[in-house]
Amino acid sequence: MPPTLISRRAFSASLAAPLVCAQSSDWAELFNGQSLDGWKPNESPASWRVEGGAILAAGPRSHLFYSGPVQAAQFRNFELEVEALAEPLANSGVYFHTAFQPEGWPVRGFEVQINNTATGEGGYRENKKTGSLYGVRNVYRQFAGDNEWLTLNVLVRNRNVRVRLNGMLVVDYTEPVPPPAYPEMEKERRIGQGTFALQCHDPGSRVRFRRIRVRPLPDNVPLPPGAVEPVADAEWRDILALGAQNYPMVDYHVHLKGGLTLEQALDRSRLDGIFYGLAVNCGKGFDIEDDAGKIAVSVCRVNDHPRTKNRALRPDQDCFAAEKGNVEITAFDKGKTFTFTAEVDLVWASHPDRGAGDVVIKGTASYCASLEKAVDDFAELQEDFAIP
Repeated sequence: MPPTLISRRAFSASLAAPLVCAQSSDWAELFNGQSLDGWKPNESPASWRVEGGAILAAGPRSHLFYSGPVQAAQFRNFELEVEALAEPLANSGVYFHTAFQPEGWPVRGFEVQINNTATGEGGYRENKKTGSLYGVRNVYRQFAGDNEWLTLNVLVRNRNVRVRLNGMLVVDYTEPVPPPAYPEMEKERRIGQGTFALQCHDPGSRVRFRRIRVRPLPDNVPLPPGAVEPVADAEWRDILALGAQNYPMVDYHVHLKGGLTLEQALDRSRLDGIFYGLAVNCGKGFDIEDDAGKIAVSVCRVNDHPRTKNRALRPDQDCFAAEKGNVEITAFDKGKTFTFTAEVDLVWASHPDRGAGDVVIKGTASYCASLEKAVDDFAELQEDFAIP
């Protein structure tokens, strides 16, 4: 995993965002699990095959466009759900509002990125991680693991696009009127209508897609509640242009004070397209007045990816959850163990193979993407906050 580009105590834009639309009976499957019927590859068609009930992308650059009967392969407003698995260093993506072209990178529509650990080629460093609305609203942290099935949910209503990764909201983008100008390669990137496409990026990128389904929505759907019309001024357009040029857009120093809540900070982060690193409010009159205000991160093993707040752990989950109180935290990896007591607001745990964990402590979140990295994070936190 490449070095993270956001503070280890930064909160993620994927926090605390439940699904908006409940699943219903009007989902349509776009992949039959057996063949590529209803799909049309462009250049290098041999890069696509069905293996073990999944579409495998493996080979030279190619894009696989949906051309089946659902909606005559034309979608304006919809909810799309894709289950994918990326092998190490793989780069891929899912396009919407696009159109078939015989070769090259699609110039029309938007791409939802799949890239957990790919770092780019040659002198180009790829900063846009899984869940990014590529070049528009970029995700700079890794929130999914290689060789693990992940779920992308893409909800398009009017000019609003919301992307969820494993149920966590990572993108909430409303296109302004008129739409902004994009670089030449994506000159036709705008909200409209079109089909879907899967990406085989390069011979070294192997990605599987096992479930692809869509829930079409009416053409006259309004902007969803809570969607904010952006003020597409010069500053807004500069942020968009820099993100499109692969510059990480991050503000490392945001305080939850003066009435600013976590939810408001998250909303603002998604609106502006800038990731925030929350700085803990310390000092007299704040929650943390001295070194006794313990701060910790938890690492534990579970068999699912739930948020454990206000719910009990299942018997098969070898872990713990806590809300507001002192708990004993143990981090472990290859014989290295840290154990201490810390005051926390909420602890939740992630996947057993990745050993990842997340903790919200007095409005701050930290995410560890591997046990090895988690141990490093613990050492840093112990030093920074005098955790015994």
